[in-house]
Amino acid sequence: MKSYETVLIKPASSLCNMNCDYCFYKDEVSHRDNACNPMMSEDTVRSILNDFLPLAKNLSICFQGGEPTMAGLKWFQRFVEIERELNREHLTSVTYSIQTNGILIDEEWCKFLHENHFLVGVSFDGFPRLHDVHRGRTGRKVLSAVRMLKDHEVEFNIVCVVTDEMVDNAPQVWNYLMENDFRYLQFIPCMNLMGKNGGHDFLSPRSYGMFLRFIAQQWNLCYKRGMPVYIRLLENFGSILLGKGIEQCDINGHCSAQYVVESNGNVYPCDFYCLDECLLGNVNKDEIASIDSRRYEMRFQEDSFCNDEECRQCSFRPFCNGGCKRNRVNGRFRFCESYRMFLEDGMQHVVEVVSNIKSMEKGSS
Repeated sequence: MKSYETVLIKPASSLCNMNCDYCFYKDEVSHRDNACNPMMSEDTVRSILNDFLPLAKNLSICFQGGEPTMAGLKWFQRFVEIERELNREHLTSVTYSIQTNGILIDEEWCKFLHENHFLVGVSFDGFPRLHDVHRGRTGRKVLSAVRMLKDHEVEFNIVCVVTDEMVDNAPQVWNYLMENDFRYLQFIPCMNLMGKNGGHDFLSPRSYGMFLRFIAQQWNLCYKRGMPVYIRLLENFGSILLGKGIEQCDINGHCSAQYVVESNGNVYPCDFYCLDECLLGNVNKDEIASIDSRRYEMRFQEDSFCNDEECRQCSFRPFCNGGCKRNRVNGRFRFCESYRMFLEDGMQHVVEVVSNIKSMEKGSS
């Protein structure tokens, strides 16, 4: 039995109540024979839980989409009921998280999320007018949902998709997030649409490098003022400097063994590769061992390492390891220039934060 396992579940498939122009999953599923599958059935829920509850002592269940809340609150309530019913035999420690656009979040949702200790990732691009550029006129609705989550003491973080427009408005983004006391943040670089072999769709490498330098400076200032802000990428850079493990998948520079379950039970090796040619099996008819075997036959993990010679020789490699396979163009990390800009001119902010952490740890020992 493993000590820890994660399964990512898409209960509503790619169904969404928004039409974001940069959505990687909308683009990704357009390359499948069936772009959107029916809502996940109770039989499929039971198959997932029967497969994964015995697999590890600690199981992390993450719901994504599309928009997962479109499966309905009753669906989620029933999922938790079934998990508790089946888990009496295994006593597996289960944690829940959900990534949502927040549009459907109301008082009943908040009560459920709080009572069942869900960690909620809310997609919100900095401030309402900027959010609306790529996500339609939804910024105010999302902000209202976030405030509702706060009122109900639901644990949440803000997930911002970094675009050229966000870089152009970086100071306003930061000030707005701080004014609203959003202190757990993820800044995700906008991904190119599939098949893009050059150029960029929504975010240039140079813009992203400028953004990384800016947020590192602000992050350092917050630590100096005694008001720390959690920024996932920078926390991982700090962890590397401290000699600790890397939590963020793409910094590892290679794919790990993941399980992404679509609403019809189809299993894929990564959220970025839910494609027909990457199908590993189906939880309703295939054993986990068979699914793992298919991943091995496909060499999904083995062929995910960056083999670019210049990349191998780069002194900054420990901080990207060639990047995520989905973010490579012709075998080269698309954000290589971004990381170089940051590591040459912005890394000192991370070093300062790490030095302060070491001093505090030494003082308390």
